[in-house]
Amino acid sequence: MSLKWPEKPLFTLSPGKRYGLFTIVHKSFPTSFLVKIIAFLSATSPIIFNFLQEHYGIDSIITRGLLTVAIVGGVPTVVLYLITLARAPTIRKSVEMEDTSLQDAPTDA
Repeated sequence: MSLKWPEKPLFTLSPGKRYGLFTIVHKSFPTSFLVKIIAFLSATSPIIFNFLQEHYGIDSIITRGLLTVAIVGGVPTVVLYLITLARAPTIRKSVEMEDTSLQDAPTDA
């Protein structure tokens, strides 16, 4: 039994269609990596919670809790989205190359 997350295969294009970069980012977003980052940050969330009080002087427990949740959930999501957006042209080329190689392959009919 493997403990690894199953990798998503690259999506396929409809014939004659070229997806936009945002669609490619949405379809190839690394969710397993995001889960690992959020799990790590959740383990360190008490440190973030106390850091907000010590260095920024935020005394309200509710405010610190909301900021901690925003940091743990929002920051990794935005950073991974931007990284995937920067990689989107490369992902699109590899998907198009794989799609053309599948179309060019001889069929056994």
